[in-house]
Amino acid sequence: MAPKNKPESKTKPEIKKDHFEALLENMNDNIKLVAEGQAAFRDEFTDFRDETRANFKTIFEFRDETQANFKTLFEFRDETRANFKIVFDYLSRIDNELQDIKKELKLLDETKVDKQKFNDLTQRVARLERKLEECKDSLEAKK
Repeated sequence: MAPKNKPESKTKPEIKKDHFEALLENMNDNIKLVAEGQAAFRDEFTDFRDETRANFKTIFEFRDETQANFKTLFEFRDETRANFKIVFDYLSRIDNELQDIKKELKLLDETKVDKQKFNDLTQRVARLERKLEECKDSLEAKK
């Protein structure tokens, strides 16, 4: 019979206590490095978040100011349009009256002028001149 081979013993290599402590110390140092890196990253991220929030606050304030400015601008535009309409209507009435006077003067030129009609036209012209002056004064006062 053949001699029996002894089974190979599978023994684990012995880890010395000093080697184990060094290994644990090395792992502990690595964990500390990772934790410090995470803390630094957290701090940087917090700073970034705070800066971003401050920037958004500034953007929202700018948006609100811009909206208020546009509201004021639109109100001014509407007021200006209304003023131009008033001035246009007023000047149109004066222009119509001037056209009427011109027609009457043309008729008077062709016929004899009586004193009363001449005085009426003179008064109308004087009244129109006053209205024009008032219009000019009010426009200059608004400047």
